[in-house]
Amino acid sequence: MSKWAKTQRDKSHLSIANKLRQRGFSVCDLAGVGDDVPDLLVANWQFASLVEVKEPSGAFDVTQLEYASTWKGNVMFAQNADEIVEAFRVGKFLTLNDKDKIAEIALKVRATSKAERPRLAVSKFAKLMQVC
Repeated sequence: MSKWAKTQRDKSHLSIANKLRQRGFSVCDLAGVGDDVPDLLVANWQFASLVEVKEPSGAFDVTQLEYASTWKGNVMFAQNADEIVEAFRVGKFLTLNDKDKIAEIALKVRATSKAERPRLAVSKFAKLMQVC
């Protein structure tokens, strides 16, 4: 049995990957890599981006936020294939300013939680991104 066999994926993860492939994107499933690497590596002829897939009712592990905030290439969070397609269409990925906000949020979550690996609801993260 592979060390990745127990990797949990968001419910829509495989569906999103398949829809992107059907639309002509290259998709590499990275969910089994671990170490908080985002779920997918998606590319077209113009861009490549790491994509963290999250269900609307899901939650980020703070280490996922930290990874995204320090990644030096394109990275994004998405809930469906259409969001990814649109981001690629207009070249809209997390900016340096966004990554600074994410790092600030992750730091605050760590500082206010007693958990070793604190989690932050997707809805709460979205609100915090608007405030920061």
